[in-house]
Amino acid sequence: MNRLKNKLHNKWSTVGIMIMIHALQGIAANLAHPITPAYLKSMDFPSTMFGVVFAAMSLTNFAFSPFWGIMSRYIEAKTMLLIGSVGYAAGQAIFGFSSNPLIIIMARLISGAFVSAQFVGTGLYVVEKSNPKDKSKNITKMVTIFSVFGTVGYFLGGYIGDYSLKIPFVIQVLLLITVGLLYYVLLESNPTEDKVDVKRVIQSSSPIIKTDRPLNKKLTMNFWIVFLISTASTSLTQTFSYFIADALNLPSSANGITKGLVGILALLLNFTIAMRIVKSKEVERNISVLFMWITALFIPMVLLKSSALGFMSFGVIAMGFDTMPVSLLQSRTVEYADHDIQGEMVGYHNTMKSLGMILGSLVAGWIYAKNIISPFIMSASLYIVSTLLIIRLRKYVK
Repeated sequence: MNRLKNKLHNKWSTVGIMIMIHALQGIAANLAHPITPAYLKSMDFPSTMFGVVFAAMSLTNFAFSPFWGIMSRYIEAKTMLLIGSVGYAAGQAIFGFSSNPLIIIMARLISGAFVSAQFVGTGLYVVEKSNPKDKSKNITKMVTIFSVFGTVGYFLGGYIGDYSLKIPFVIQVLLLITVGLLYYVLLESNPTEDKVDVKRVIQSSSPIIKTDRPLNKKLTMNFWIVFLISTASTSLTQTFSYFIADALNLPSSANGITKGLVGILALLLNFTIAMRIVKSKEVERNISVLFMWITALFIPMVLLKSSALGFMSFGVIAMGFDTMPVSLLQSRTVEYADHDIQGEMVGYHNTMKSLGMILGSLVAGWIYAKNIISPFIMSASLYIVSTLLIIRLRKYVK
């Protein structure tokens, strides 16, 4: 095993190895997504159960992100990733082999608590092991690879689910455990503090942002933008999937096709436009321009809501562009934070992102019942507000 590790490290950087394992994590994390509606429907649960299980996982992802952020001071990133992967696998095993709604909700709460360790751990590892000039670039690569390989997992889960709704869960659990072991065996150690400050851990584990020092204005405004964009993005993607089946009466395969096209487009956009933005001297200005372009894409989507081809075409483009803010904003969090608190700030970043996912899914579902176009209008409005905020944020960037 050490020989394999040394051989890999001679050929690849340790961050490159982590990103390759993260790609497998992307596949594993998405295997159950396409079959979840059918799985819940097979047990005669009401349609609201789908929203509940999504919100349950997002809730504990939100709640536990600060805990893992502060624990990054005391636990090596590779150990945190092993714990997160095995815990996530346990939650999904319970979810996939239970028919009791309360146990299923409990399983999703477990999954959310541990998946947050994965996201915090990967972000921390990139921060710790990258050269200062490469941190933002590597964050962008990591998030993009996860998104693209998540599409692969989505396709595989949907295809296998046509034959059995249980097999995707079995593969997911085994792959998550494998991913955790690969993280632990192949990644390098990083420095940690010897003694755990229990009082500090308790104080810093609240989802309400509290640190030893006041947040600078750049981080504060960036976290607000992360929250707003996450809300907008969740509203867009969740509503799009439901809209093409409900309003346009298209088969479920249409969702699979659009998901694949978004993945391909995300790969192209993130490794071209997003990378150029990260390397530019005016990152915040270029992000504000990107936000305005995404806002503009909602206009033809809404106008062509009765045309399946028109709506889906602009929807795919909008969702492809919508993948870029995820990596760009996370790279800004790392850039704005002092080195000694970057692990904690990555945790709080994930907290704000998860909070947006919770609010975006719940609000979008509620206003969709009132007007099927309103979630898209809400997403566009949040992008406009975020544009104004990042323009203001530029004043504080030296």
